[in-house]
Amino acid sequence: MGGNPDRGEALVTRTHNLFQELDEEFQPADAVPHPRYFYLISHPEGGLTKVLGSANGYNRFFLPHTGVVNGCSCLTGVVEVDAEHIILDDPDIIVLGPQPRLQRPDEFMNDPRWRGLTAVSNHRVYRAPPGIDYFIAAPFWSRWLAELAHPDRLQPKSRDLYRSYVQWLLDYRLSDEELDTAYAVKDNHAMANAERFEAQNHEP
Repeated sequence: MGGNPDRGEALVTRTHNLFQELDEEFQPADAVPHPRYFYLISHPEGGLTKVLGSANGYNRFFLPHTGVVNGCSCLTGVVEVDAEHIILDDPDIIVLGPQPRLQRPDEFMNDPRWRGLTAVSNHRVYRAPPGIDYFIAAPFWSRWLAELAHPDRLQPKSRDLYRSYVQWLLDYRLSDEELDTAYAVKDNHAMANAERFEAQNHEP
């Protein structure tokens, strides 16, 4: 079976270093308080909504780097919940799945079921950035969430770091428009602290 083990080792090392650099800059254990966060898969037509529970592997891998905690009282990995469950848990930050058919932040904010949520009141509802969602580029997803949750502790340099990473990985320089898409800039524009991911706050 063919392959390029040296390239694979370089990718693993690069990912490890990115996480280490984030932790050294951020010191997530000291970033208190830790906002309570939900990752939701919510459809515009209503009905059942899925949430990542506290036992989900994504939480174990990524949340320690972000300065947030999973706010879901469910102990499972992924579970379907009704509106009452979400209202009772009342997260501080909500991240919506990036798939096109799922609710956007503006749709979620205007949904009568959610108008009393803390995250909605504070404009802290975000579409997950499709270009870096979870295992696609894990250190960048962790930094994205950390910057949203604790903007006072991190410089807004996610886009610049990701552009450098893709340049190294693929020998391709992402345009501002491509980075806007990767970071869901249009969908998150009106949300708290999301302006730090817009092009005007980064190097050209």
